[in-house]
Amino acid sequence: GGDPVNTITLAGVLNPGTGVPYGYTYSNAPASSPIYLYGSLNLNGSLLFGHPLDIGSQKLLLSGVSLANGTGTFFLTIPASMSGRTGYIEAACDGPQGWRDSNALMLNIQ
Repeated sequence: GGDPVNTITLAGVLNPGTGVPYGYTYSNAPASSPIYLYGSLNLNGSLLFGHPLDIGSQKLLLSGVSLANGTGTFFLTIPASMSGRTGYIEAACDGPQGWRDSNALMLNIQ
């Protein structure tokens, strides 16, 4: 039971700096649907409206709407307070067939 996991592909810079926007692209998301980028400091797992994510205790970073072809880009600016730390990001989309999520990316923040 349950919705499939890690069906969206999330990609982008894995060693970002702080204070400037980096583009994180996604593909294979449900079409024209609300999509969210969450961040966490760990991969302990968590639930988002009952849907399992790879990341733990998620913090909403950005939101948008996927394009009709299921792609899009989040422009993430990481605060200076995260410099030298490791963070994790994951996308989740509230599609017509239920929640879908992406792989998690580990960010080694410069």
